[in-house]
Amino acid sequence: MTELNWTEEQMARMKEAIDAEIENSRLAHKLIPDFRMGPNDRAVARDRYIYPNARARPPVAEGIDESFVDLGPDSQTLFTLTKLQTEDPDLSRALVRVRRAAQQLARRHDEAVFRTAIRDNLDANAPAPGNAPVPGYHNIVHIDEDADTGRYGDGLATATAAAIAALDSEGYRSGFVIIAGQEVFRHLHERVPGAADLPIKAVRGLLEDGPVHRSAVLPANEALVLSISGQEVDRAVAVSPTLEFLRIGANENRDFRLYERFLARFKQSYSAVLLRLCAAPAPPAARE
Repeated sequence: MTELNWTEEQMARMKEAIDAEIENSRLAHKLIPDFRMGPNDRAVARDRYIYPNARARPPVAEGIDESFVDLGPDSQTLFTLTKLQTEDPDLSRALVRVRRAAQQLARRHDEAVFRTAIRDNLDANAPAPGNAPVPGYHNIVHIDEDADTGRYGDGLATATAAAIAALDSEGYRSGFVIIAGQEVFRHLHERVPGAADLPIKAVRGLLEDGPVHRSAVLPANEALVLSISGQEVDRAVAVSPTLEFLRIGANENRDFRLYERFLARFKQSYSAVLLRLCAAPAPPAARE
């Protein structure tokens, strides 16, 4: 960063702004533990739990996949500051831009954890329609829309109970939490006609007062029910969010990147259940 001629105090202000924005904008670190690695590490053991399946051909034995997987490319946000913005003593405009970069990095982090590692894994491994159920696999619960009211309130509570029962049947009995897409979150706070309480109250009771978080990184009509004790999923972190000056570019603009290096490891796939809202089928066309 020497080309910028920033003082130690200015650099500290930048770091403080990044850390504060990451803390406010990122959800994963509030729920999912991290596994600290060295900054030069590029691979980590999968540590994925293999559940037994006697019906598979050949049968699958219980164990742990200890093979190594590459961390992949850095997650990064590229941005530019003008020469004047970097030379402003209080860095007020530069701080606005770096906070926005931190928000974008935080969203990518949550996408990598909740959508790519967990949600996409559950969706990809679900039995195909019409196929026989996979023994032990009950990780997707569909919630039907009430055809009369267009709401899901009672169904959300029933589906949460089914998800918790599925987790319990596999030995995951604590640390329940829900990550809800935007539409699911809205329906959790929409009163069903004639009901005394919002659906969120019944759902929180089923979670034993576990938290319900809203997240835009999931499809709007889906939610994850997780059992988190610290061993089911983690984030292998080699480099925490770091600001790097790249070059002086066109018009004397200063190019930066804010980056991190990590891998979300979904190690126990039966510790999560995906809830999915399903719209009621359209009524048949009226006959003339």
